Amino acid sequence: SDQMDFETTILSRFDMMFLVKDVRDPERDYMLCKHMVGLHSGEVTETRDGPIPVLELRKYLSFCRDRCDPRISAEAAEVLKNHYVTIRQAM
Repeated sequence: SDQMDFETTILSRFDMMFLVKDVRDPERDYMLCKHMVGLHSGEVTETRDGPIPVLELRKYLSFCRDRCDPRISAEAAEVLKNHYVTIRQAM
């Protein structure tokens, strides 16, 4: 609790607290951002097993795309990636 600036009343409500160290790495940040933008622009198509079966996840995503169609342009994706890396460098 010494590293966290929380009031005692808030801290007393939790049984455990974990610190997550956010290591700044411009190359990793860029690759992570590129992957996230790729997911939302339809560029990433790789499949992996996870907590939700791939088929069920595909059905859910298809349902979401039918309702809101989340797409961004290549120019907007590049602006987002560069802005994210700039924010991370300023931290």
